Amino acid sequence: MDFSPQKFSTVYELKMQWVDYDDFNHKYGVSSNPENYAMRGSVWNKMNGLGYMVKEGAIDVETVYDHSGGRIIWLWIKFNP
Repeated sequence: MDFSPQKFSTVYELKMQWVDYDDFNHKYGVSSNPENYAMRGSVWNKMNGLGYMVKEGAIDVETVYDHSGGRIIWLWIKFNP
């Protein structure tokens, strides 16, 4: 089983579809789909770490955008609350 963020992003996220929160939780929640839940957590933790490093001045936002900008925007659009 490959938990790499790259595999999750390119394979699973594109196929994920839901109507509302209950549908999402039924299909992708921790109890119903722990593998998907773990992979999403891995990706989101990476994005959170990038945001923290920008906030602390460890890296600049342009570098993050050049590295992952499109993916970050796509993730936000797909999973926004």
